[in-house]
Amino acid sequence: PLDETSLASGTRAGDVAIHDLRSGSGGRAGQHITSRRVSLGQGAVRCLSARPGGAPLAAAGHADGSLSLVDLSTLAARPVPAAHSDVVSGVGWLPPSDGAHASLLSCGWDKRLVATEVQ
Repeated sequence: PLDETSLASGTRAGDVAIHDLRSGSGGRAGQHITSRRVSLGQGAVRCLSARPGGAPLAAAGHADGSLSLVDLSTLAARPVPAAHSDVVSGVGWLPPSDGAHASLLSCGWDKRLVATEVQ
């Protein structure tokens, strides 16, 4: 969940979708959910993590070993420098410390844990 009314998900096609959960009819959640979607142009999205606090940003890990960052308010996407040689199986965030930027942590089938500073 991104907040009380929206949810982000990744797809096999390499898209990230933002689902508005308030748009159900008859008061039944989940019915007629509206979505906004961005194609990342990478492999299937295997994992997704929203950055806590600050600007609404999410990291997506892909089946081809690549990483992407998505601004969840505008759906603008940008790649993260190559970090993995195989499937990315997990992404998460470390909060900033001592005025530094937040760090994106990613792990993959290549048995590597990589920390990348994100502005």
